[in-house]
Amino acid sequence: MNCKVSEAKIHFLRISHLEIKLFKQYFVLSVFLNPVNPTTEARRSQNLNQSYTTKNSRVQ
Repeated sequence: MNCKVSEAKIHFLRISHLEIKLFKQYFVLSVFLNPVNPTTEARRSQNLNQSYTTKNSRVQ
């Protein structure tokens, strides 16, 4: 009985450790990528808007 319980505990701890590892990696990646993303998205939308307006003005 005790042996089984300890095995289950070790297994659970191993799983939680893996989950924590993955979560840390994901968190670090999101922190790395987040400051870059909004600016690039804004620039991309700005460029799209500029090209769209220039096309429209050329047509008119």
